[in-house]
Amino acid sequence: MALWRCASKPTDLEELSRKMRQGRTQSTEVANFRSAIPMTFPNYTVPLKVLLSMEKMRPHEELMEEDLLVEFDSSMGKAAFISHQWISATNPDPEFAQMKTFQDALKNMLSKGKWIYPDIATEYNTRGRSLHLSELRTKPLFFWYDYFSIPQLLDSKWFVNSLQMCSQDRAIQSIPAYIDRCELFFVLCPMVESEDRTELLGPSTWESRGWCRMERQLRELLPAKAYVVVRIHVNYEVVASPITSFGGMPGEGSFGFSEDRKKLGVVLRQFLERLIERQLREGDLEGYRMYLNLQDWYLRGFPRYESISFLSAGDDVSDPCERFLYENGFNHINEVDRAGWSPFCYATMRGDPALVRSFLERRANPNDTTKKTHNRIGIMAGQCVLSICTWWHHNEAAQLLLDAKADFSIGVIPSMQLAAHKDNVEGIRLLCRAGDEPHRPSRLPALWLASALNSVAAVKELFVQSNGKLSLSGALHAAMIHRGGTCEMVAQLLELRADVNEPYRVPSNSFVGLLYLSQSFQYRLGAQRTGARLGYHSFDATPLMVAVITGQYEGAMALLTAKARVDLRNTRKKTALDLALELDAPSFLIEALEGETAVCCRMVLSAMNNRYPVAKTL
Repeated sequence: MALWRCASKPTDLEELSRKMRQGRTQSTEVANFRSAIPMTFPNYTVPLKVLLSMEKMRPHEELMEEDLLVEFDSSMGKAAFISHQWISATNPDPEFAQMKTFQDALKNMLSKGKWIYPDIATEYNTRGRSLHLSELRTKPLFFWYDYFSIPQLLDSKWFVNSLQMCSQDRAIQSIPAYIDRCELFFVLCPMVESEDRTELLGPSTWESRGWCRMERQLRELLPAKAYVVVRIHVNYEVVASPITSFGGMPGEGSFGFSEDRKKLGVVLRQFLERLIERQLREGDLEGYRMYLNLQDWYLRGFPRYESISFLSAGDDVSDPCERFLYENGFNHINEVDRAGWSPFCYATMRGDPALVRSFLERRANPNDTTKKTHNRIGIMAGQCVLSICTWWHHNEAAQLLLDAKADFSIGVIPSMQLAAHKDNVEGIRLLCRAGDEPHRPSRLPALWLASALNSVAAVKELFVQSNGKLSLSGALHAAMIHRGGTCEMVAQLLELRADVNEPYRVPSNSFVGLLYLSQSFQYRLGAQRTGARLGYHSFDATPLMVAVITGQYEGAMALLTAKARVDLRNTRKKTALDLALELDAPSFLIEALEGETAVCCRMVLSAMNNRYPVAKTL
């Protein structure tokens, strides 16, 4: 029987938290955390007026000489952080294409509408909030952009101390502080080509870059997790939950220089230590347990670091389960904390096989589930420990659970679906060896989730493991709904013989059918969210139409080069071109829909030839 906080004396972790908290108010704690994030280089920003007047990229030094940079302070207004990808190693935006998109998007935001709506995955899965545009209009705006805010032209005058640490290095170490002090966070990822037209950049390349992943990860670890993704001047949306986030772990992203990976690993590790300490200092033991046990996951791909710990059980406690209970402030193996998680749920989140084995030897329930949604990471109530393992790629621990007769079919979202979601190929294999099937009926098929999240390897593995029984119906539509609108995903699904012109016809009494009917009704009442528009136009829509509606422009171009028909109409009598014109889609896509496909074909070829683009550098 689970215990909701034992009535016995406080644990040593609670005592440590109380001592750290004594004599401190909540506002002081927050201020102390902010001051604990080192800012060793000033927070230089560009005022809105200066940003909108720019016509070309200019480095930090030039802007400083002309007194166009402002050292930001919160009393001045609001700061916004701009995360973007560099198009070349020496200039982030040689043709000013990305920044021009951002300027136009800002003008739209400041002059039109009331809301920036959440992306479809956030809207459908987490009920994430929209961003009211008054957030941008009520106070003066200042923008942090690396090329403007961090020194670029390194020479001897920028080396300032005995350790020869240049100002650029100090600014890089200060990135967590800059992000913390920015109320707004923009991801700038329009579809643009390199100067020689051999590389195509967009959302999929942004999320592959180590620097961009790092910036996004820091934002998600801070209290203000939400960020705005800008694709074109009229297509921007809020991502408000880590579960629907872009990209993987920073250390597994692409870097142009190997030393950058080590440099950022140190920055992230230091930030995590301060974050974990903050949870303990504020008495938030649930947050403390989550970040403490996910530290190895966040640091995946970086050099190995000493584990972060604020309480040790001592060398005399050798049993992994006992050590874990003590260090995480639990009295009993069956206890459940205020977040609705048991010690075993946190242990499987850590994923250490020896630890999971020790819990099982103490008769921990291999089918244990979360009792509440852990809002910081988006893992829902009713999720089983096996699915927690497959979500975080802890496959050795997952095998131990399966050996202990864990049921792979339970959970709000079963383990196969979460393995597919996270592109966990080995997780899919071990579930299939245990008797699970990729084609097992589900309200959200594993193939749809893998397609929607651009989990290309998982799509292929699901098809292999199904022995040809896996239906491809709806897979291209799922890909175009969220982040699977990439040339690589389209190529993979078409290779498996998905129908490029399949009309979307889902039963109206199914889960997805009812969802779309509800969204369609809201659209008729005036809702302008992408999800509502998709629901209204979904019936008999082709994958190409879905891509146009959701702004998956790379996927739309890939479908066009695969001979997707442009004359087909949905039940609203709309063609893909009608929708593109209505939504002010990019000119290259409208031209392709009108029959001029030369630019479209070149861009698709560039995307397929550049799976690993030039990494962002400073």
